[in-house]
Amino acid sequence: MALGYFQVLSNSDKSVLHQQALWRSRRGMLELDLLFRPFAEACFEQLSCEQKLAFVELLDRDDFELLDLSRQPETIPRYTTLIHMVLQFRKTGEIADP
Repeated sequence: MALGYFQVLSNSDKSVLHQQALWRSRRGMLELDLLFRPFAEACFEQLSCEQKLAFVELLDRDDFELLDLSRQPETIPRYTTLIHMVLQFRKTGEIADP
């Protein structure tokens, strides 16, 4: 999805995107649950439109790929910044650059 597409969504559609992020952040591995769910709950609304779309897209990946990405965020450049934000939130409870 392109950024322009997101800009034409209504507030209720954006809320649906947030609900999708919350649902998809429930993973099959406890490690990933503890990493992505708190971030989705606390930080999703602070993300830019493009980051929100990338986060939902990221959560479509399988658990083993997400686990690898959490250990080597530079593997897929599109998600590097976002994964660093998730890891920072896990470590400090805040994000510096949404």
